Amino acid sequence: MIRVLRFDNYRVMPWKNGRGTTAQIAIHPEGATFPGDDFLWRVSSAKVTESGPFSVFPGCDRILAVWQGTGMMLNGQLLMPLVPLKFMGEDAQQAELVGGPVLDLGVIYRRDRVTAEMKLENILPGAERLSLALGEGTHLLVCAEGSFDVEGIRASSGDTMRLDGPALVNLRGHGSVPTRIFRISLALKALA
Repeated sequence: MIRVLRFDNYRVMPWKNGRGTTAQIAIHPEGATFPGDDFLWRVSSAKVTESGPFSVFPGCDRILAVWQGTGMMLNGQLLMPLVPLKFMGEDAQQAELVGGPVLDLGVIYRRDRVTAEMKLENILPGAERLSLALGEGTHLLVCAEGSFDVEGIRASSGDTMRLDGPALVNLRGHGSVPTRIFRISLALKALA
């Protein structure tokens, strides 16, 4: 089953540290509170307008990518546009903006219960399609640039398609510019 999550419908909420806001794209389980004890993972996007500390999330891992903007430094490590970086949620992170504000895309998940990855997929102009073999779990295809469709359902820049695997999906890009898609895969670990 494919569900489209539209950019205009993301839930906007304050950061844990109160220094900004984030647009929540998806959370598991649905209806969980963040940063409450009942969430297992959350995917969101935030506009970072000033340098400063990141919120700390003990017991969680994070994956972060600069979606729009020049980039930022996290504890001295350059985070380039569209390149995901994974780090531990309890580690203090100091962000320094490079060349102005950025829009980021982030995943926060409980490392003892969830596995997660984020990859950038590209559909070049003139390419017939991009086929993705999706494993078990939940998969979010966040349209970073351009537009694409799956089975006739279209997503434009900022929209997200949610699919539960396993599945083989064919994505078709539109237009004369590359379509860039963040593929986020999340799976629950088996309880021992």
